[in-house]
Amino acid sequence: MPARLVAFLTGHATPLLAAGIFLGLLVPELAAALRPLLEPSIVVIVTLPLLRLDWSILGGYLRRPGISVLAAACQVIVTPVILWAVATALHLSPGLTMALVIWGCAAPLLSSATFAQLLRLDAELVTIVMVISTLALPLTLAPIALWLIDLEVMVSPWDFAGRVGLFLALPFAVAWGIIHRLAGPRRLAAHDKTIESINVFMLLVFAVAVMDGVTHRMMSEPWVGAAFLAAAFLTNLGFQAGTALIFWRLGRRTALSLGLCAGNRNMGIMWGLAGAAGGADLLLFVALSQVPVYFLPVFARFVYRRLS
Repeated sequence: MPARLVAFLTGHATPLLAAGIFLGLLVPELAAALRPLLEPSIVVIVTLPLLRLDWSILGGYLRRPGISVLAAACQVIVTPVILWAVATALHLSPGLTMALVIWGCAAPLLSSATFAQLLRLDAELVTIVMVISTLALPLTLAPIALWLIDLEVMVSPWDFAGRVGLFLALPFAVAWGIIHRLAGPRRLAAHDKTIESINVFMLLVFAVAVMDGVTHRMMSEPWVGAAFLAAAFLTNLGFQAGTALIFWRLGRRTALSLGLCAGNRNMGIMWGLAGAAGGADLLLFVALSQVPVYFLPVFARFVYRRLS
């Protein structure tokens, strides 16, 4: 990749990613054309940041998993209960309440390590929390969703295993088992900026593609779209800030990293697990929840860098 392009992508990563959301909304034909690249882009987005991790630090977290397990439990068990209580107290619509509870049950984004690296946070801790939370979903999602919102979630063990294999096991196998061993840490370190730039480009592809169909729904039901978008921003910001405050005693960088996990959730896999039971409202929230994920780093990166 040309050096100028690498410098441009890495130097303007956060505004470019935010622009990708706008591009997907303003040019729905492009979003539709890129839609088939959604799942392949996720695999690449998960694989590339693994090449930039410090595996010794990752191993340290695995040997002392207390904080990671606690953070993961808060993510997939405590959060949906809080959101259900808030949505009930505010008398939100059934569709939005359902979407918020499902969001609360979700694990961190598979691309969380990428955003952590862009914001200079603890990508190793973020990765561990993401993996634990994702693997816990078969045990937590169905009973919590049924208990809180009477939603029967069909979590097929084979389907879930296939998704975990595609989006977690495959990237780890490729990153550690093949690329890391063949290239070696020194060569990977020498190409660190190139790896980061490719990842930024793939995130941009994902940002455009995930907006497929959203423009039509927003134009046909603007008030519904506005309410869902506001809820997406408030939940993301609220849980980032609240989680960071709860874990602040562990250090600023650790707290902000756990906050990033709490605010940026993997709604794509939740849509796949909820299936048709989620309906159009969940699909809309899946797409709109990506907007704060891509926009907030533009404004928050200066705060993160100063506090971390």
